[in-house]
Amino acid sequence: MPTPQEIIAAAVKELHPRLLKPQGFRKNGKTWIRPGDWTSVIQIQLSAWNDSDEAKFTINVGIHLPGYKEFTGTLKPHHCWPTQARLGKFMDPPGDKWWSVTRETDPAALTDELARLLSTYALPWFESYESIAAGCGKLRTRVPEQVAAHLKSAG
Repeated sequence: MPTPQEIIAAAVKELHPRLLKPQGFRKNGKTWIRPGDWTSVIQIQLSAWNDSDEAKFTINVGIHLPGYKEFTGTLKPHHCWPTQARLGKFMDPPGDKWWSVTRETDPAALTDELARLLSTYALPWFESYESIAAGCGKLRTRVPEQVAAHLKSAG
């Protein structure tokens, strides 16, 4: 019987060819990146308190604004401030959603659920920032004035 960590790894592996690669995402570990004018990022974050009986994880999403916050290494959602969120923020009801996986968790059902939620919430959120103009308009209502000024000068 697979461990909870192996079940999560199987879901992550299956999500790539099934949903995210056809959408233009590249996979690096538990992180997917879709390059573009505004880079889309999805990351599976494991709990620090996982053990052999149970593993928890959440899904972080973000949109990297080129030139605003530079980074080195692999792009992660925390590089995407102010456009980052947990997937649970978009769900009904909104909240900080963590999945709990045990040895009894059905890997196929978990993959199906994650694919459905990413398709329903994350991908449309990324598309709402598709153009620089649309993204700047959305950000002006959410972030400090200096960020809006930076985006205006960059766009």
